[in-house]
Amino acid sequence: MNSIQPFFSLFDPRMRPKGSRDPLGSESVWGHLGRRLVGNLTTVTSNLNNFFVSLLSSVYAHQNSDRELAQIQERFARMEQLLAYVRYSIPTPESNSGILGITKVKQRLENETVTGSRIVLGLAAPLLNNQLSMGLWGLYTPAMARAELVEIDNRKLTKTGEKLATYFILQLGSTWDALCKVCDDGELLVSQLKAHAEHFECLIGAPENRARLVEDLIAVNQNCRAQSALYTIANEYLANEMEIGTQPFLNYLSQCGDASLESYARDITQVEPVLVINDAIFTWLQGQHDQPVKEVIDKINQRMNHNTYLIPDSLTSLPNRSFLTSSATLLNAGDSEHYLQSLLQHHLEIMKRRNGAPWVEVRDEKIFVRVVSDTGTLPDIESGFASLSDTFENSYFLYSFLLIAQEAIRKEEKL
Repeated sequence: MNSIQPFFSLFDPRMRPKGSRDPLGSESVWGHLGRRLVGNLTTVTSNLNNFFVSLLSSVYAHQNSDRELAQIQERFARMEQLLAYVRYSIPTPESNSGILGITKVKQRLENETVTGSRIVLGLAAPLLNNQLSMGLWGLYTPAMARAELVEIDNRKLTKTGEKLATYFILQLGSTWDALCKVCDDGELLVSQLKAHAEHFECLIGAPENRARLVEDLIAVNQNCRAQSALYTIANEYLANEMEIGTQPFLNYLSQCGDASLESYARDITQVEPVLVINDAIFTWLQGQHDQPVKEVIDKINQRMNHNTYLIPDSLTSLPNRSFLTSSATLLNAGDSEHYLQSLLQHHLEIMKRRNGAPWVEVRDEKIFVRVVSDTGTLPDIESGFASLSDTFENSYFLYSFLLIAQEAIRKEEKL
């Protein structure tokens, strides 16, 4: 049951290795701004085929009777795994791209081909370290719940979700019954896959099916008033074959003619440079263990360009607003000493709220590092921090939104 706890986060739910968890709380900042535009997708829910599988897995999980949560999760996992093997058997790269747990899928199919043994389905034979939290149940169905296609507690389809799923299942016909039979048995033979793969490819490859799923998934969101307008603008953007990227799309939004979207885009483009510089300096600090504070301040000071950074006054509810405003002010003034103090104090407060020790602090006028990283570098002195002003490191969920919207358009053009 503990595995369902992270599913309710609005931010990127991908599991991270130890020691890499957002030391400045930047996720809460860009997540807050991104949620004003995109109400349901995350940075990892960018594969439309995974939404097809999630929908069908939710159908099978609740098929024919009410069940306990553990049984629902087991049935969901079986269909998710079976369709992963089915997708891998489809020869087209687009059909099997994005499979979660693809390494084990490949290994088990190869082993079954050699030994002739059956492939076991279910939570006892996970494709991922944690099938529920790292698979579709944990990563994709929360986005479907925010689109009101499933109920978040047990992944049961809503009326809208049922209508959509029925439309797809009717197209699968007897193949759906055969897939359910394999899941009921809990075992799979490779010899069963070829026919299933052909029929499933027809389902997910049909332009009208992709367009319908995209429409139900992201065309509107009850918890995000701007998403409907964003979807319209995104389609215009994609129709013009513009670059799929957060920064170019934000540039487009900033002059799209919709006052709300333009305002949200401008807010992001003003906040992002401060986030990028703060993160760059902190990551660099993780490689400065035992360095004198005075030398560290001098190196930061050499790169101060005295640019005009601004946190908009209108963002009154922005997480970490006080720290970000202080960062902008001190960067503008070129006050490296107080900037470093503010950065480390904010980090200390973040870690206290997590009941953890700071990764970086000052001891005896030297930098003391607990969580070391050698990946951080500062820009060269000549270009300074101003060179980072046009760098985008956070997606604000817009990249996933564009990928999902583009999937249906791209598929239709190719067929």
